[in-house]
Amino acid sequence: MRTNDQSSLLDSSKQALVHIVGEGVKEAGREATKLRAEEVWKRLLPAVAAGTLSGPLAAGTAAIVSALAERIFKETGAIEDKLDEILTEPFDTAVRTVSEILLEETKDKDEERYANDRLERAASRLETAYTYTSRDLPEKRLLVRVYQCLVAALLKGGGAAMRRYLKDLRGLAAVVSLEAEKQKEAGELPADREGLREYYANFSLKTGRYETLTPFEQERQLGETERLVRRRQHEHRLLAAKLEEQAENMEKFCVLITRVHQNRREILRAPKVRSL
Repeated sequence: MRTNDQSSLLDSSKQALVHIVGEGVKEAGREATKLRAEEVWKRLLPAVAAGTLSGPLAAGTAAIVSALAERIFKETGAIEDKLDEILTEPFDTAVRTVSEILLEETKDKDEERYANDRLERAASRLETAYTYTSRDLPEKRLLVRVYQCLVAALLKGGGAAMRRYLKDLRGLAAVVSLEAEKQKEAGELPADREGLREYYANFSLKTGRYETLTPFEQERQLGETERLVRRRQHEHRLLAAKLEEQAENMEKFCVLITRVHQNRREILRAPKVRSL
């Protein structure tokens, strides 16, 4: 995604991250549809908790989150070409651990403790990765946060850390929303010829000799400018819509992660099925 304004609030790493999370959320939605689990999706996403997930809803949630995690890792590899191997290993470990645990059905406290131990090891690797990015790759810090959220959501006692990670991601969602507003404003250009004449004085294609042209030439020049302006206007509006969708997907990710943590034990203990 590219913005049409060089003063964009989003640098390339943030643009990549909102795409990665957005594709993960879309994959989670597709998994819900495949499982005929629209009810799961409706129960997971409301901002206000809607009670405990159990039975088929918990099982469906496990499949949805697993698809989310795997798609996020796939998109990371696709966008972050030649991703630093110091980051590749903890990302792979986190997603593999989450995916494996979401395929298992814990029966007692010992089995739940074993699942928690594996998640703690994955969380430790991610903490090391975050320390590394803070020092050497600051533009990758929020990407680490995404993986930390996935692990913390299933980790016993991981709520406080998860909320701290989500605060960073919600901050990014707010920036994306601000950028969407900027693009909307850029798309609100003059609707009539008189307004366009005034706008033309500051437009980048101004020739400096507009006033010397004949009325016919001025109209022709104005018509060419109007077509270009309208095309730019359309581009700004399309980009604004895309940014709004990405901000919404980031918020969906945050709500989904929160709901999973609220129901972590039910999700871990639910019979894991690929069809509801």
